[in-house]
Amino acid sequence: MLSGLLHSHSGFAYLLFLVASVSLFVGLVTMFAGVKPGLLKLVSVLRVVETAVGGLIGLTGLGVLFVGKYALGVAWVWLGLLVVLIQALLLARGVKPVHNALESGTTDPASVVGRGVALEAIHWMLITGAIALMHVKPF
Repeated sequence: MLSGLLHSHSGFAYLLFLVASVSLFVGLVTMFAGVKPGLLKLVSVLRVVETAVGGLIGLTGLGVLFVGKYALGVAWVWLGLLVVLIQALLLARGVKPVHNALESGTTDPASVVGRGVALEAIHWMLITGAIALMHVKPF
């Protein structure tokens, strides 16, 4: 059971990395080519997938924590929980309002696309760092 949870946890992390990479690429395309309705639909789907996969990562991580009987004093356990919380807040409070502003069309796209791409880049770097720590486990 523990092995399955560990593999699903890391598999979901790789899936999130892939989805975040595609989302960042779409953001860069939007920044340089302009806002297109097809790209906005893709961004909406990617946002839902990112949120769902992030939740699955958190759930499988908690499953690994409790099934594996890890000590709560281990630093990487708390670092992992912190990464999940930061990722959720970044998507909910940073990226989502940018996407909603683009979809509603009430704001100038040029004013919010750059901020959205910067937030997606931070999200991508956070995921990359979490995957690196998942493999190295330096603590």
